[in-house]
Amino acid sequence: MCSDSLRAAFLLFILELMRARHYTVPLDVIQIVKGELPMIANTVDRVLTEERKQGLQQATQAAMRLGRLLTLKEAECLAVYLAAHPMTIEQIAQASPTEVEGWIAPNGGTRNGTNGRRKR
Repeated sequence: MCSDSLRAAFLLFILELMRARHYTVPLDVIQIVKGELPMIANTVDRVLTEERKQGLQQATQAAMRLGRLLTLKEAECLAVYLAAHPMTIEQIAQASPTEVEGWIAPNGGTRNGTNGRRKR
């Protein structure tokens, strides 16, 4: 669950966003937003949990394509690459080990100029 300080920061963000767009923020709106914070926090927690699960599945699939475990550095590089190039587990499963090696290259997946992408 999100901490109280994160909830307060989120509330301030919403209120500042409204203020920056020149909306007047009546007290009843502030109370409504405060009342919604637990639901918003639960939604954020649920989305983050799902994203972590998907990221772990993607890393596992990539490691299987390579036939070995990924190092921490390789996993970090893979996470950065997949964030910039979203793909499904099926697409990762179809990638060649050479492509996956390109994705986890420390220089951002630009080994041999292929950027780890397939030609279509």
